[in-house]
Amino acid sequence: MPHRYHVTVEKRLLLYLKEYLRYNDKFEVPVDITQEGIAEALGIRQHHVSRAITTLVDNGMVYERTAHIKGKKRRRKAYFLTQESIPYLEELEQEIGSQTVTVKTGSGELRDMTVTKICSELKAIYSVEPTLFELTNTIITDGEADLTKNYSFLNRSASAVVVRRGEVPVVTAFIGREEEIKLIHRFSKSTEKTVLAIYGLAGIGKTTLAARVCHDEKERSMFWYPCNEWTTTWHILEELRHFTADMKGENEVVEADQTRDVNSWVGKVAGDLNKQDALIVLDDVHKLNNEAQSVLRLLLAALKGGSSNTILLGRYKPKLYSRQDTLEGAHVMEMELKGIDIKTAKRFVHSKGMDDKTFKRLYTVTKGHPLALKLLGRDGKHNVASSFTDFLEEEVLSDLSADQIELLKLVSVFRQPIQPDPELLGDLDYEQMKKLQSRYILLGFPDGSVSLHDALRSLFNKRIASRSSVSYHKKAVTYYTNFLDTKQEDEISEEDQHQASARVEMSYHQLRAGDNEGAYKTLRTHMDAIKEEKRFDAVFILKDLARQQMKPVVLVNVHVMAGDLLFLQNDLKAAKKEYQHALRNIDRANAKVEDKTKHKLDPIPIYSKLGRVTDAEREYSQTVKHTQATLKIYEDRGDKRGMAKALNNLGLAYRNMGALDRSLRFYKKSIAVLRDLSELKGQAMTMTNVSDVYHLKGDNRRAIQYIDRALDICTQMKEPKLEAEILQATASLQMEEGDVEDARKNLEKALKLRKQVDDSVGFISTSLDMAKTYDDPSEGIKYLEKAIDYVPGEVKPSKLYSLRFRNLLRQYRLTSKDISQKVLESGMSNRDLRVLGSAYNSIAQLYSKNDNKTSAIKATKAALKLDIVVQDRSLYARDLIRTGNLLHASGEQEDALVAYETARFHLESLGEKEGLSTALSNIANVYLDQDRTAAALKYLDLAMKAAKESGYQGGIDRARELIREVGSKKAATKEQAAKN
Repeated sequence: MPHRYHVTVEKRLLLYLKEYLRYNDKFEVPVDITQEGIAEALGIRQHHVSRAITTLVDNGMVYERTAHIKGKKRRRKAYFLTQESIPYLEELEQEIGSQTVTVKTGSGELRDMTVTKICSELKAIYSVEPTLFELTNTIITDGEADLTKNYSFLNRSASAVVVRRGEVPVVTAFIGREEEIKLIHRFSKSTEKTVLAIYGLAGIGKTTLAARVCHDEKERSMFWYPCNEWTTTWHILEELRHFTADMKGENEVVEADQTRDVNSWVGKVAGDLNKQDALIVLDDVHKLNNEAQSVLRLLLAALKGGSSNTILLGRYKPKLYSRQDTLEGAHVMEMELKGIDIKTAKRFVHSKGMDDKTFKRLYTVTKGHPLALKLLGRDGKHNVASSFTDFLEEEVLSDLSADQIELLKLVSVFRQPIQPDPELLGDLDYEQMKKLQSRYILLGFPDGSVSLHDALRSLFNKRIASRSSVSYHKKAVTYYTNFLDTKQEDEISEEDQHQASARVEMSYHQLRAGDNEGAYKTLRTHMDAIKEEKRFDAVFILKDLARQQMKPVVLVNVHVMAGDLLFLQNDLKAAKKEYQHALRNIDRANAKVEDKTKHKLDPIPIYSKLGRVTDAEREYSQTVKHTQATLKIYEDRGDKRGMAKALNNLGLAYRNMGALDRSLRFYKKSIAVLRDLSELKGQAMTMTNVSDVYHLKGDNRRAIQYIDRALDICTQMKEPKLEAEILQATASLQMEEGDVEDARKNLEKALKLRKQVDDSVGFISTSLDMAKTYDDPSEGIKYLEKAIDYVPGEVKPSKLYSLRFRNLLRQYRLTSKDISQKVLESGMSNRDLRVLGSAYNSIAQLYSKNDNKTSAIKATKAALKLDIVVQDRSLYARDLIRTGNLLHASGEQEDALVAYETARFHLESLGEKEGLSTALSNIANVYLDQDRTAAALKYLDLAMKAAKESGYQGGIDRARELIREVGSKKAATKEQAAKN
């Protein structure tokens, strides 16, 4: 009798946690010791882990604490061994090591060995000694050991950083494809070819082939991503960003929605991937929508020539690159996958008892389609149909029981893989599920979940009668209800990704089951988690929901949720449409409310959201329109607080447009209303806004009058933070008036107040302003260093970090050779880099005031390099304009034109019309200095157009002024010609 030895889940869990003892007192821990990580490592369901942990905690072997998890935004519960468990573990290791197990050796014979002996045998074969956890969890988990298998963990390399992200499907019954495998391995080692497109019919073996290669590539980081119709741009970018962060060992991941520029995030992700040796596999790319395909096209172009390789899998030749990219010597390879050859097919079906005549007919119909061959029954009776579709119908369905067909119909309605767990699917026959997997009808994944192959999904889906579809989707709702119920309370708040995904899928099935109200409630209740996890695919469900017959009040919320998700996704036009639909439904709902005592729906929050969209688009005239609508509502209600707020917002909108006189009128109206309400804080803030407008008009005397009045109010109120802001604004005006000493005094007061309220960002800003009050750069730098020293502790983790930051500032005077590399090595966050960039611009201003143009230009160029590291194109364009201004002032006109033209390119692609107007006017100004009046007029026409499109009055005035100057110059030229 063979010796079998079983190790319980609790014992395996203890052995696993022993490998993480070093994290017991660490502030940040890996996800491996959360319930999610433990479940994945042990290969069991998470609720089984929960039960085992409860037992171990009760026995005093394990304790739990909430900790920061590497790569996660929220803290979660992690699990650690207690000191009391150590003696027990030592006894357990001795017990396991002495156990005798029957093993299969390399010669094929069965021998009895102790577990300790198995360890030494494996070490002799692989030069790697497995841990007891690896042994009990992988090799002898079924009670026996097989030394002939090539276990993946024994191929680990101590020096290689290998990261896996995404579930690579399990490969079973692989047929042939030796030449294709060799070709793909050659591609993965290529330094010239970076993209391989594999395309072919459904079921032809694309996914299986790629998965086989992925399992072979053991010492290479791997990213596997299954695409769907609802896959969004941001989800792909975010997953890739997490992948690159894991490879670099980063603790924090900057999320992909922290910038509105998709191009810069594509560049950032590509930049990281190009420095890493990674294999990226994108499955089912034919399912991607147009927007996601356009972003992927940009990403593939940016990966050209890098160290990573990308494999694209789809049914058709992808349109993600140009035909030029596939020519000889180009970076894209293509492989159309067809059926396996007749010899391989015959070898595979030989064991199924098929005669040669039947086989030839079968091969003619299926053309060697691997899925067709896998699905053959084993009874030797095969009805060879006239087409592949008929073959699936006859060969697959005829061999299944009624219960199996019902089960597969149910699985076919799920959009994502599901766990074949009786607790989740009710009366599911687990053995039946396993049998369907063994016949390759169900696809398996490493986490134990299963799914139907696309070729079979449609087969079973179309067999569901429309009247029966509702019942299947109801069962799917029950599955997700059970799935969510198995989570513990602490997990519900912490396992956001799984929760958000499950909720979105649940709402999809509720909608398909006709439960519109349930789908709406699920999405509304969990919208915060859905937004946080960026499940933008919920937009598709919300749009379907909006087409249902529902109450207007419900449709308002549906459109608002869709608009919020689209705004986060940076699809501003689509977001605006959803908010406009919400407003129309508010009108419909309010029209039905005849009783004046009943509350009507409030449109003001929707107008605010529309204003936020138009602000982001710089369509300030539209912002004015929406704000005027809110003002009218507040006036009808007699809500003076609301009126003051709306009047202030109108002032801000007109200020952004450059219509300064209108802006002043609305600000002053707001102050009058706030005075009636005795709202001191509101008065002070609005007076500061009025001061800003007078400053823009060049009337510093009035600007100082209003800022002084605001300061008096703040002193009365004892509002230190607001007082510091007003003191800083006052100092800025005093500096322009040449009153340097008073400016410094106000800034010193502001610095004390900033420290008092622990306003680190304000302290840095005030320190930078203080630096500008000095003509001597060495004096100014002292305050720049103070600003850097005040960077918050959570952003500045060590003294070494602070020193690197400070030394960079000092080095700008000596060299600017490779600042990009230096800041990357220093490990600074994007926030720190922006502070440093602001410091460099302040240094440039110091040198410019000191007439040291060369050093000023050098400092602005250092800021530009930081912008490239931060990947903020908008900031880069603004700094280019600053650099161009310095170059123009220094007489380096051609270099100034290059800077302005580069800024113009970025601002055009970003759609930033206001900045574009400035860049174009500056180009015209250079041409005007060169007496190239025709070129100047051409650019001024473009500048005027951009300013009008954005409603930027300041840009319109600047363009008109320069056009008048061109006219004067032409007139002077004619006059001189006449004299000559």
